[in-house]
Amino acid sequence: MMVSTWDNDPKNYDPGSRAPPCQFLVEKFSILSYGSTIRFDPATWEFRLFGLVEKPVRLNYQQFCVLPKTQLTADFHCVTTCSRLNNVWEGVSAQHVVNLVRPNPEVSYVLIHCDGGYTTNLSPAVFLDYDVIFAQCHDGQDIDPDHG
Repeated sequence: MMVSTWDNDPKNYDPGSRAPPCQFLVEKFSILSYGSTIRFDPATWEFRLFGLVEKPVRLNYQQFCVLPKTQLTADFHCVTTCSRLNNVWEGVSAQHVVNLVRPNPEVSYVLIHCDGGYTTNLSPAVFLDYDVIFAQCHDGQDIDPDHG
């Protein structure tokens, strides 16, 4: 189901809406990948923390899964113009993984790598915000391979 929050006429936009202008509310996420979806293999998956840190860390999937979890509810707004409200996410907080490695004071950006060669960078202040997690569950279900 898609519901437009803006019908291309700015005067009809509801400023009380939690969805930004030109976004469509959706019930389910689309599958958006550049190329084929990479298949998850827990036997070869690893989570590495390295760079300007006191102690680099490498965790396998079992080790990562026993880290403390946090849960948060947040709206999701995608650049593809879809929005999904009230998502319940569960995963390991960025604050927790940073405490594992203790970054050096001169760190100015965090570079995040993922399968498929995708990367993004964030300032430490943004990365350490309370709502940054490495999500494993969405709305009480494991995130399926097509979505991460």
